[in-house]
Amino acid sequence: MKRRLLLSLALTGVVFAAPVSAYGASCLTAPVGDRLAGAEIAFVGRVVAVKSIPDTSGIAQFDYSFVVSHAVKGAPPTHLTIRSAKLVDLSGVALTPTFNEDVGVLASRGPGGSFLSSACGVVDAVTLLDASDPPKGSGIKVVIGLVIAALAIGYSIRRLKKRDGAPRPNPLG
Repeated sequence: MKRRLLLSLALTGVVFAAPVSAYGASCLTAPVGDRLAGAEIAFVGRVVAVKSIPDTSGIAQFDYSFVVSHAVKGAPPTHLTIRSAKLVDLSGVALTPTFNEDVGVLASRGPGGSFLSSACGVVDAVTLLDASDPPKGSGIKVVIGLVIAALAIGYSIRRLKKRDGAPRPNPLG
């Protein structure tokens, strides 16, 4: 009897924990670049106000007012309100006006025209800015690498011709 009770409790825990851990894992493992591509707007900003919305769906909703310091995607205004469930940063700290730190936010328009986001829509500001800027100078790096390789091969061929292909003399003997 005790064994069955323990087994049923363990299975219940696994069943209820799986969706939560799968959501958290997919949110954390999805690259910021992919999430950025799926968002309508993205920006770096700071929360200046949070207003609770009356509960109609069973999930607490909030209007987060942001001051946008850097637009990453789209053309967000300097002050923007985003509706979402409770937003937290990567360390689990709730975003409030006293948070006093810039965060990256990804959002899309909802059915009423207002912007909506989720817990996956909050990212580190530096990570969001890095994901939005493509790497620069890749072409010149390849050219410089090829020039250096050509110089090294040319120098080696010149040395071999100078010795007439003879092996290098042994310094010990």
